Amino acid sequence: MDYTLNNKILVLCGKTACGKTTIVKEITSKYNEVKSYTTRPKRKGETNEYVFVTKEEFDRMALENKFVNIRDYHTEYGLWRYGTPLEVLLSTKHPLLILDEQGLENIIDKFGRENVVSILIEADETTRLLRSLNRDEATEQNTREIKRRIKDDDIKFKKRELYNYILDNNNLDELQKNIEFILNLDLN
Repeated sequence: MDYTLNNKILVLCGKTACGKTTIVKEITSKYNEVKSYTTRPKRKGETNEYVFVTKEEFDRMALENKFVNIRDYHTEYGLWRYGTPLEVLLSTKHPLLILDEQGLENIIDKFGRENVVSILIEADETTRLLRSLNRDEATEQNTREIKRRIKDDDIKFKKRELYNYILDNNNLDELQKNIEFILNLDLN
């Protein structure tokens, strides 16, 4: 299928709690996040990071080919599904996606590497663990899920050659400046 884009797609990737959502909030004045649909329940304090839908709604949209990318995660809580809405992606000027590595590969396969600017955001495991514990209620099941995600990330994020840029999130201001520089260089 041939897809026509308005602009290059900016894709931010990173392991659990590396700071992807935080940095997106800082750069959305120029780039428009295309929010994934998910069957995952909202976390405490979460507002509009995703479009939350029922399993039935998600399955119907998937059957109608409404997603350009679908990812399934088997969690401590059961199956959670995520999908990137095709129509929204195609109609968005300066689209920004938050994806995992497999999602990035799917987008590159569908739109071509020349139409994607990918940034891997990294943070050390201790920082990610503490951020995860601070954002999720400290139950035994949540703790098991956090450990599962962190372990799973070590498997999912191995193909460094996929990324145009790899940045450390040790200092949010510095990270934001680096991303702004990259965006001015590659997307204008």
